[in-house]
Amino acid sequence: MKVTIKDIAREADVSITTVSLIINQKGQRFSTDTHAKVNEAIVKLNYQPHYFAKNLNKTKSKTIGFIVSEITNPFFAELAKVIEDILVEQGYLVLLCNSSSDLAREERYVDEMLYRFVDGVFFSRNSIG
Repeated sequence: MKVTIKDIAREADVSITTVSLIINQKGQRFSTDTHAKVNEAIVKLNYQPHYFAKNLNKTKSKTIGFIVSEITNPFFAELAKVIEDILVEQGYLVLLCNSSSDLAREERYVDEMLYRFVDGVFFSRNSIG
C-alpha cells in the first residue's frame, strides 16, 4: 500500500498540515526537532510523493516532450541526444516518444503530453515526398 502524508503525520505524531508544509519547504516556522521527526518518518516509511499531486499548484512541470517519427534514423537519434543534453542541464526531463510514422500514434502521444502538462513539445518527422 502506498504511504501517504497521513501515515507520515501519524508516525511523526504531528498534523497532516505540518507534514505537508515541511515536505513542500514551507515549514520554516517549525522547530528543527519537528523537521527531524517528519524526515525520520519519511525515511522509515519510504515515502515517495505523488508526482501529479506534488505539482498541482505549479505552473511548470520541467518536462519537455520529444516525438520523433523513427528513432532508428541516425539523424533523430543524434537530435534526441543533443536536445536531452541541453535540457537536462537546465533541470528538465525529456519524454521521448517514437511514433514509427503512425499518425494515430503521434496524436495519442500529443494527447498524453497535454495530459501530463509538459512545458513544450519537439515534434520531428520524416519529410513526405
